[in-house]
Amino acid sequence: MGKMANPQMRSCAACAQVMSLDDLQYCRETKSESVGARLYTLSKLVLLFLHRAATQKMHVRTQGRKKTMEKRIEGARPARAETDGRIQASRRDVMKGAGALAAAAAIGPAFGGGGRAWADDLPGKVGHVTTNDGVNLYYLEAGSGKPILMIPGWSQTAEQFKYQLTGLSDRYRVIALDMRGHGESDKPEHGYKISRLAKDVQDVITALDLDEVNILGHSMGCSVIWSYWELWGSDRLAKLLLIDQMPMITSNPLWTPEQTAAAGSIFDKNALYDVPNALAGPDGVEVTKGFVGNMVTANISPEEKEWIIQRNLRMPRQHAATLLYNHSTQDWRDEIPRLDIPTLIVGGRVSVVPWQSQVWINEQVPGSRLEIFEAEEGGNLFMFIEGHEKFNKIVADFVA
Repeated sequence: MGKMANPQMRSCAACAQVMSLDDLQYCRETKSESVGARLYTLSKLVLLFLHRAATQKMHVRTQGRKKTMEKRIEGARPARAETDGRIQASRRDVMKGAGALAAAAAIGPAFGGGGRAWADDLPGKVGHVTTNDGVNLYYLEAGSGKPILMIPGWSQTAEQFKYQLTGLSDRYRVIALDMRGHGESDKPEHGYKISRLAKDVQDVITALDLDEVNILGHSMGCSVIWSYWELWGSDRLAKLLLIDQMPMITSNPLWTPEQTAAAGSIFDKNALYDVPNALAGPDGVEVTKGFVGNMVTANISPEEKEWIIQRNLRMPRQHAATLLYNHSTQDWRDEIPRLDIPTLIVGGRVSVVPWQSQVWINEQVPGSRLEIFEAEEGGNLFMFIEGHEKFNKIVADFVA
């Protein structure tokens, strides 16, 4: 993809027209998402935060030099040790502030009483499962009947399924899991790989003695399901519910635009490292806010958007970065056609996950059902929050 003269414009891979990044979500002429624009937008999002942070640091340094020069002119030359001390103190203050915010987000509020979720007054109970490598996993459970095991997306929590715990537990046994490092589960220094998370899910299914389970994955949760399938096939599974995950996040530079669209890739080879590095860096909290903030529609309330972001921040940023890198290197295009049990696929028309990739998955899995949420229905990555009433109806009908 060639360089664009105006960084505020983009060229649509489908029709070759140049469009405004601010005004157009996808090509209105062909209704085909611009894959190039998604690569461009997400990469530039991270670079924007890095540039902003660098600019702020430069401003601080410039102001410091200006004040120092003024003092020298006035005959009050400061000692170098004194100046360095002020700079170091300033840096410590900034890092303490960022660290406090990250720590508060990672620790989160305390639990409430009665074995229930901590703040949202969710129905049901809290439970724990210990994995075969000694990691304590937290889950929320409500209702009875056919089991639905829900696996959240990257760095998100079991609580993100609050509308499903309240809206589906009247007829189903809903179990929402915090993966290792996420939410209220243990946060070890190891195991932040999709294959390890798949083993964790198998440990949960075994510990809870689940059989004929309907397993739902949101975003990265789908990759965990595909890894589970690769290792254990359909063992103990009844149906799959795949919510908005592309077959491969990172594009191959040799791919055609059509191949990139089918894979749903949103990272190029540079973003594969730039995004995790930015998340793990000193500006990781701010990068997260921009990164996750791009995953909802403009119609979501500021309070709901902030709620999603704060749940994401409960995973330490270094662990989140490690997991995102591993997640972004997975290619599931060979495994998806092997799925041979009833499968529901849900995507969003304006999601950060190109909707064409969900069409491709639907075409690879015989008999699968495809649902695409439009923009006005909350059709971005968190459509199960923004459009939870429609989403719950689709899930209830499919599981039945």
